Amino acid sequence: MISLDQAEVIFTRKPETIDSKVLEKLAGTYLTPSKVKFQVTYTPGTGLALAFPGGPPQKLIPVKGMQFRTPQFADVIYEFVLENGQVKALKERDPSGEFTFARQ
Repeated sequence: MISLDQAEVIFTRKPETIDSKVLEKLAGTYLTPSKVKFQVTYTPGTGLALAFPGGPPQKLIPVKGMQFRTPQFADVIYEFVLENGQVKALKERDPSGEFTFARQ
């Protein structure tokens, strides 16, 4: 938000559009360092979501490139790691550090 000519103007950043075929590739099973498996799901029209055992799915909101966040925690960034077009891992960055979840 900025002031222009005695009025406030709000700019809303829109994330780049990611092709649905790429989003489908990101969906799958991932493994935490403590050996807990969780799912990244893709639903056409809705997008990606994290699904941990025993919890409700958490929508992933695109930020930039392969980086996403959840509506609950804006300071937690999830980034998919791609090598030669293949998804290798999902990294989580939050104020306490960075964690890597291997793709299964």
